Amino acid sequence: MSAKSAFIDRSLLLQLHKNGELSESAYHEAFELLQPRRDWGLWSFILLVGVGAGLVLSGIIFFFAFNWQDIPSFWKLGLIEIALIACAGGAWATGLDSLSGRWLAFFANGFLGVFMAVFGQIYQTGADAWQLFAVWSVLGLVWVLLSRWWPHWLLWLVVSNLALMLWVEQELLTSNRDQVLTLQILAIFNGLLLILRELWLAKMEAPDEKSWLAARPARWIPALLAMGNMGLILGFWIFESHVTLLTPAFATLMALAGLALSYGYYRFVDFDRPMIALLSMIVSLLILAAIMRWLGEVRMSASVTFLFGGFIALGLFSLAANHIRNLKAPASKAKEKEQGS
Repeated sequence: MSAKSAFIDRSLLLQLHKNGELSESAYHEAFELLQPRRDWGLWSFILLVGVGAGLVLSGIIFFFAFNWQDIPSFWKLGLIEIALIACAGGAWATGLDSLSGRWLAFFANGFLGVFMAVFGQIYQTGADAWQLFAVWSVLGLVWVLLSRWWPHWLLWLVVSNLALMLWVEQELLTSNRDQVLTLQILAIFNGLLLILRELWLAKMEAPDEKSWLAARPARWIPALLAMGNMGLILGFWIFESHVTLLTPAFATLMALAGLALSYGYYRFVDFDRPMIALLSMIVSLLILAAIMRWLGEVRMSASVTFLFGGFIALGLFSLAANHIRNLKAPASKAKEKEQGS
């Protein structure tokens, strides 16, 4: 591995320290270089900027909602178009490689969704809600590819999931008994996005060319959406197993296979401790749900059931935490990182 693509993280430093290849002083010095104490200022700045940007955008949305009846139609669309054009022009002027340019592109995408919603309300196009989010998702994808920024990617994920969820509920579902179909389709959609992301990154060698999708949240959010929906499918099977139409065998097997394959990949192929922690939490909750259902069928008093449930939850999460803490990266992965460093 070339020096350009070298990668060192906290887990590698900890493993080298446990193996005796790094002294105590060298470990702390390397950790300080990897995660300087001054980084809290940068992270707090990014957090405050993000929260402030979200509040500004929310304020604009609520302004239109509160004064909806008093604003002429021309001004409703005109003000949003001015804001959209101003943000798009600002993003182009400052450059999409800068933080300000990316935030302006993010705002422009948000105003695009607001414009479409207002346009549909004024002219009563008759379009379903899912069509609004679907068109926003398609048009917003252009902004995502131009900005190459993981928060923008996450916004697109949220909009796309809403569009897909509303489409299933408004076009495909015939009764509440089929709601597991929504979870199944969302799990497949987000799982495919996660797989495509992993395959794309595996083919890239230069970190600077893949930084926006290589960011950890760009993996965690689609993984949370995919694995969370798989966990909900299994939860339906646990609590509603007597309703055979609610959880088809295919959906249950898909969820089990998805969680098992995810654990295998992030444990042995591309070691990722937070992903394993997410999977461990989902499995622990499912086991706890199954035990609580069994305790409920035993017809114990509610207080005794919750007492046993509390002890069982404590034991399950303690075992999961101990498992995660004692995990070590595969030998091949650790060796690869050492050669890169």
